[in-house]
Amino acid sequence: MYLFTVIGSCFCDSCNVEIFPNFYIKSKKKFITNESIKNDRFIYLNGNHIFDQNLLLDFDQQLIKNNVSFDGYTSAYNGKIAMINERESEQLKNVYNPSCET
Repeated sequence: MYLFTVIGSCFCDSCNVEIFPNFYIKSKKKFITNESIKNDRFIYLNGNHIFDQNLLLDFDQQLIKNNVSFDGYTSAYNGKIAMINERESEQLKNVYNPSCET
């Protein structure tokens, strides 16, 4: 699932610290605290990707309980997303019919 998300950050001139949702950078070193990861619904570690905690919890449980590899999990997850997108596309085709006069 893709959502439009705005990532807020700020910079403190006096202490030379750049602050992001789940980490801060000081003297070109990135610091991530346990609290910033545990106490938020989303995890942002830089770049263009934000992870929902529920996705990571699901992977964690699949790895622990079912011995699923990361590659296997991502392959299955991506396959599930592709199937959902295909099903939704088919449903939209059935709803919208440009030749219908009603």
